[in-house]
Amino acid sequence: MNCFRSRPIRKSRAVLGAIPAAATSLAVMLMLAGGAGLAHAQAAEGCPDSSALTAQFAWSNGAWTAVGSDGGITVSGDTSLARWASTSSAISAVVITAGSVTINYAYDPASKQGAVAATDVESAAGAPLANLGFCTGSVTNPTSGSTISVGLSKTAACATVTGDSATVTGTITVIRHRPQDPNAPSVAIRIRTTRDTVFDSNGAIVGETTSVAGLTGLVLQPGTDTVTVPYSVTFAPGNGTSFSNKIEITIEEATSGLDRHKYYAAWAPFNVCENGTGGATPTPTPTPTPVPGTQSHSPEGSVKAATGSPTPNLPNTSYDAPSANPSAWFFAVVLVGSSAGLVAVTVGRQRRRNRR
Repeated sequence: MNCFRSRPIRKSRAVLGAIPAAATSLAVMLMLAGGAGLAHAQAAEGCPDSSALTAQFAWSNGAWTAVGSDGGITVSGDTSLARWASTSSAISAVVITAGSVTINYAYDPASKQGAVAATDVESAAGAPLANLGFCTGSVTNPTSGSTISVGLSKTAACATVTGDSATVTGTITVIRHRPQDPNAPSVAIRIRTTRDTVFDSNGAIVGETTSVAGLTGLVLQPGTDTVTVPYSVTFAPGNGTSFSNKIEITIEEATSGLDRHKYYAAWAPFNVCENGTGGATPTPTPTPTPVPGTQSHSPEGSVKAATGSPTPNLPNTSYDAPSANPSAWFFAVVLVGSSAGLVAVTVGRQRRRNRR
């Protein structure tokens, strides 16, 4: 009898051995699938559509060095804050590599001067800048239909001088761009980063504030289309009398933390006050929302409009971490646990049969 029963017991053991092995294999496949999704989310970006790479710079031996032709562009600064200037074409987008992230940010409007901070790339979590690519092409359209889009305007009064320093004051106005779809919801938009820079008549930086009080962190609540805040920047005028002031911001959707990959900017020229007073000089009116059907095609269409912020209640596929894609790991654990329970039940049944 023992010899008779030993065969089905061996067979059962073979089956039981196959169950956890198959379950484990499937669990591993699910985990790998989750990893593949993460790798896909980290895919490097290039220049937006309708634009082309004109120059590339890499941080090497303590300086920004052109990789090939510099395209008439110079880059200074370090891996925390890089400043660039173009003596040739206006730049419509910059491709930024920080840490393991390579992502494009469009300029609205296209510019011949700018700055890139490591903290601008939210998905890189403050990793140092490593590479900058500069793109030229069609001017980006600020009203692409995204619910996360704004325009800027700026005023600057004449600067008051005290000793060797001067202070310029004025206002910065942020205007929500309404999508062409009249049924699109109005969302809360947060001003994520701000940088206000003063230039002399030769384009040299003579003063700057990297966070505008009252503007950094400000939220345009749903239904609010315009907000205006005052500002002031103190700078060293030297012997100059004519200057310009540039505000540059980035924004995100306030609720979800989705980051708009664009630099929005506005300029205002101003002079040193002759009698201690002066009026404000406004920038041109921001581009109005176009009439439906008149929107032009531009690199805007391919600019990634959203990158997850590290909020605990928001699925985040932009970070290379297991928690960024929890579903595959969850099902893998459930599957392994279920297979273990099935093994226990099968073994119990087989033992009861063997006692008969």
